[in-house]
Amino acid sequence: MAAFEEHNLDHAFYTHRQRRTDEVFPWEHISAAVRKNFLFQDFRMSLEGQIRVDCRLNCFACGILPTFANLRRENPGEVWKCPDVKSPARKAEPALPLAGR
Repeated sequence: MAAFEEHNLDHAFYTHRQRRTDEVFPWEHISAAVRKNFLFQDFRMSLEGQIRVDCRLNCFACGILPTFANLRRENPGEVWKCPDVKSPARKAEPALPLAGR
């Protein structure tokens, strides 16, 4: 709290204010692979006292499966508890030559 006071910052602005769904959050540069829209849907459901069933029982298309598609394709099996990967493997793009070489 001393750091906030030292720089004349209101901590409530960063911790307790209402936020718009299109706001860029400080942690958005870190990808957890789950779509922001999915997280807001989950948040709205929680405000209404609703919860989702375990996603291993019903996939909610949160966005995480495409992120790990290649890993899941290389290591198939029940351990993932997710629908099988059906998309074709992406081809690796050729590396561009470095300038000056």
